[in-house]
Amino acid sequence: MPPPSPDSQPTLSKTPFSKSTQLNIELVFFRRLSHLSRADDPQNTRLPSQPRIQLNSPELLSYVSQDLQTAELDSFAPYLWLLSTPSYTNISPLHHQLIKGRTIVLTEDPQLHLLWIYDRIFVKPVPEYLLSHAFWEFCFGGHGDTKASLSPEVNEKVFKAACGFLRSWALLIRYRSDFAIAVKDGEGGSLLPKSDSSGSEQSGGTRITYEAFCDFIAPFAEMGDDQVSPRYKYGEIRLSRLKIWSKIFMRSFHFEQFYGQYGAYFSRFYGPLIFLFGVLSVVLSAMQVELGVSTGRMEAGSWVVFKSVCRWFSIVTILLVAASTFVLLTLLIKLVAGEVFFAARSMYRKRRRKVSDV
Repeated sequence: MPPPSPDSQPTLSKTPFSKSTQLNIELVFFRRLSHLSRADDPQNTRLPSQPRIQLNSPELLSYVSQDLQTAELDSFAPYLWLLSTPSYTNISPLHHQLIKGRTIVLTEDPQLHLLWIYDRIFVKPVPEYLLSHAFWEFCFGGHGDTKASLSPEVNEKVFKAACGFLRSWALLIRYRSDFAIAVKDGEGGSLLPKSDSSGSEQSGGTRITYEAFCDFIAPFAEMGDDQVSPRYKYGEIRLSRLKIWSKIFMRSFHFEQFYGQYGAYFSRFYGPLIFLFGVLSVVLSAMQVELGVSTGRMEAGSWVVFKSVCRWFSIVTILLVAASTFVLLTLLIKLVAGEVFFAARSMYRKRRRKVSDV
């Protein structure tokens, strides 16, 4: 039995773009049934770009929320001016990222989108479902299945996160060369789908052109800061600064940890410590030389003060070296203890589940 045709009547929707400019045609929304279906194959109930998630399932919007929201950065938004230019336009297009010598690293974590560190910038690819008008109507138009719906407050946050995310892409792709970089396959795939349906043009999909992308993204480019989530009021954020300030304002000592080995974790301290100890070593050597050649004049008033300064400076240096060693050892103990605690807690939970199953 063929599926019912979708309603042709206009609907009040929060979808920023029109159906004629959508870049994914795989989904169709039946308003009267509050049902989202695949246009190409009604028997296929998988979400485009994430086949593990089923359409119309309670997990659908929960997954979309996790895939788009940046809760930690939203909470840190009042302090982001310390890390980045307070403007959402502070985003270099993709071709200029390469000019800066940065490697574009794909990430599926929305928290990492547009965070950069040294010669890398993390960019989240555009999910195919966000290019579908039917998906926006189902999730944000107020017509979706109530069983799969989020609370109005959370739904609004997800909507603003989606708008902010796509607004950032309006700045990442400003020229045809940026579009070519986005659709080019790299490590992990492309940043932007090549066609308006899963698979390739050979499977029935129409190739997405730069002109079509411009038509789709135009409404998002015109959005103001009041229409996006707090994180997307800012553009690129330096991850190294975020790690420092998150310890103060977010009370998080491991924001997006990338270190898998102890050596890699502690190596970041080597440079500053070597520089500090080098400076102290030069100063102490200069003091030692001066004291050695001026032993006969140490009884004069000014030289007594200098001798006292040298003595206290030497003591402070010894204490500083001892404190640095203590801090590094404390960090090592903390890392080892944290891993042991995590492993023990996991084993305890596993045993509890086995007991409860019995």
